[in-house]
Amino acid sequence: MVVERIAQPDPCDGCHQADGCKEAYRRLSRDEGPSVTLMAVVAFLLPLVVLAISLGGFGWLLEGRIAEPYQTPLALVLALFVTTGLMLVVRLMTQPHRKRWGSD
Repeated sequence: MVVERIAQPDPCDGCHQADGCKEAYRRLSRDEGPSVTLMAVVAFLLPLVVLAISLGGFGWLLEGRIAEPYQTPLALVLALFVTTGLMLVVRLMTQPHRKRWGSD
């Protein structure tokens, strides 16, 4: 089976900054900076996971103890407090690292 490639026009054709862009991308690809994968997971994924787990946990704990119309809003408020508290703790724990990396 032969797969034909459709020719894509080069977006840099005719651009007066093409050499500068290519050099910038070449430098970025060889950058030896710290990996941001862990920081991205902690910043974006961890809060969502903690919120979902704590929301489910509080919903389960409040079931039968609080009137039904108030269960979900109260569980949400408690889950937001837990998530906010955890993120404040993470922020305090990473404070020395951020100063060392030169951010914040």
